[in-house]
Amino acid sequence: MIRRYSFERYSPSEGKRASEVIELNETETSPQNPFEVKIALVNPWSIGTHELCLPNYDFDQIDFSSGYFGPPIAVGETSPKDRYYYSATEFLFMLDGLEYGDLGVIDGVHRLEKARRVGLAYVPVQLFPLRDPRIFIGTWLENFTALTANEVASYFKHPDHHTLPKATKFQVQGRDAQIYRISQVEPNIRVPISLLT
Repeated sequence: MIRRYSFERYSPSEGKRASEVIELNETETSPQNPFEVKIALVNPWSIGTHELCLPNYDFDQIDFSSGYFGPPIAVGETSPKDRYYYSATEFLFMLDGLEYGDLGVIDGVHRLEKARRVGLAYVPVQLFPLRDPRIFIGTWLENFTALTANEVASYFKHPDHHTLPKATKFQVQGRDAQIYRISQVEPNIRVPISLLT
């Protein structure tokens, strides 16, 4: 399905707003997603991380040459939302006011790293409330104690502090009370490369 969205770019430092109409091909979001769908375009270097990438990960399998296709990078919100974005229709466009660690990746760290490596100016993210009780934090590792939401948020704020790859597994309690991986409740989106560079 093709939907048209009007993005409003807002720069608090300049006090200006400018509208830009774009098209996104978007599948319907999962009916099990318990949250309002909030998607933004964000500078990848402003997004905090808490765990390392896998050491032998093949980044060539991620191709952003013609744009971004698939689920957005899932990020957890750690700060008051009205401080750093301005809403436009269902989607959001961030331009200014975001401090490192206000958002942190909870699913998609390899996509984020690839975006940084190829020099994208923006990546699409979906915002999730990190401390919401419907967000569950587990781990993929044996003999490893899962982090709390506050511990994850602390990592987001410190770019040189990371835990092990696959140390955390974020899941969501759906509307049917079942537990889903984050990517299972996200829409698939298509963002042309022109909006990411």
